[in-house]
Amino acid sequence: MEVESVFGNLKANLAFKRLSVRGLQSVTNELGIVLMAANLKKLAKNMGVKPQSKPDGHQKVAQQTQKLSSLSYFLIQG
Repeated sequence: MEVESVFGNLKANLAFKRLSVRGLQSVTNELGIVLMAANLKKLAKNMGVKPQSKPDGHQKVAQQTQKLSSLSYFLIQG
């Protein structure tokens, strides 16, 4: 496997463009987490796990409204 394809995949599919920490140990930790996420994504694909579909705009608004309603009911009753 070529190294460049791994980093290209991280940039394109995981939107990982730069590290957010400084220091060798911190960079090692963050890069380890990112690479672990990429490996889990590959594992899920190989196991045949289908990605969850993202809700469209109307469903998302309805879900957020329902959450806000539940929260406001809780705050009023509290």
